[in-house]
Amino acid sequence: MSLQQVNLLTPDLVPAKNWLSVQSMAIVTGVFVVGLLSFSGMQSIKAAKLEQVRSESELKLSELNAVRGTEPPTQSSVRAELDQLQQARLEQEKLLRRLVAQEQYDRFSPFLLGLASARVDGLWLYEIDIRMLQGQLLIGLKGRAVHADRLPELLQHLGNQEVFQGYEFSELIVDRHEQLLHFSIQTRMEQAT
Repeated sequence: MSLQQVNLLTPDLVPAKNWLSVQSMAIVTGVFVVGLLSFSGMQSIKAAKLEQVRSESELKLSELNAVRGTEPPTQSSVRAELDQLQQARLEQEKLLRRLVAQEQYDRFSPFLLGLASARVDGLWLYEIDIRMLQGQLLIGLKGRAVHADRLPELLQHLGNQEVFQGYEFSELIVDRHEQLLHFSIQTRMEQAT
């Protein structure tokens, strides 16, 4: 026996797919509208965040401008400020020099008091030179004495003064003119150790 197969499916019986049907177009349009609304919503959220960042930045910028001034400094304003600072520095240096000079004056006062205390009759000083030279105190004394023994007496009195203790005389020049002894003492004051 032979079996025969019969194909009952004919192309006419297969439902045709209509891709451009109203239902499929409505679904595609709906998906597109939902996607467009989602994209628009995300862009609105991003725009709101950017607007918030911009307003915060403007607020910070206005605060900085209030602290610094209304406008950023220009080259001329920076130069003017630099000139003012340099002028202030020069004035401070002048003041420092005056203070140092006053300190040196105060430093020399005890030596003048020591010289005044070492009074010797028959001996007088006509030149007193007290100065700092290369970090060392120099004292130069010039004077006249009636007798030669007055000069050692002056040196002894100076040696007894507390301010002169520990220092040495480095130069002594003596000359006699018309009954008077002319002398010059140059003292490099180096503290003896």
